Amino acid sequence: MAKFSAPGKEYGRYFPWQAVCTPDNLPIFAGRQIPETMENRITSLFGIRYPIVAGGMIWCSGWRLAAAVSEAGGLGLIGSGSMTPELLREHIRKCRAATGKPFGVNVPLMYPEIDRLMDILIREEVKIVFTSAGSPKKFTPMLHEAGVTVAQ
Repeated sequence: MAKFSAPGKEYGRYFPWQAVCTPDNLPIFAGRQIPETMENRITSLFGIRYPIVAGGMIWCSGWRLAAAVSEAGGLGLIGSGSMTPELLREHIRKCRAATGKPFGVNVPLMYPEIDRLMDILIREEVKIVFTSAGSPKKFTPMLHEAGVTVAQ
């Protein structure tokens, strides 16, 4: 596993998402330093520096991981599959407070309270939604109308 370091700290053995990436401390992979930005369709679509999208893993992808990935230049995703609607709202608010950079929410469409989750995403003004476990056709027009980018 790759290790990253910051002044006085070492990251990577157990929690690689805690790596601190700044222009002065960019990690080196395969003998090459990662450029400060990488322009492509993914970075343009989501407004991020690097074409890296965190997986919306249930039980793992809470606001801390999503905020850390977003702060490092990727797109952090909150995995909502294991959350109650109230807990999802809390994670969205905490993530927004922790980063001013883009982040999104992964929503498994087989979730029993999917209508409540979608309502929360719109009310909390989440701008990026990744869907899984089903077709987003029912919700896409409503999300687009609210200015949400939908990925499936």
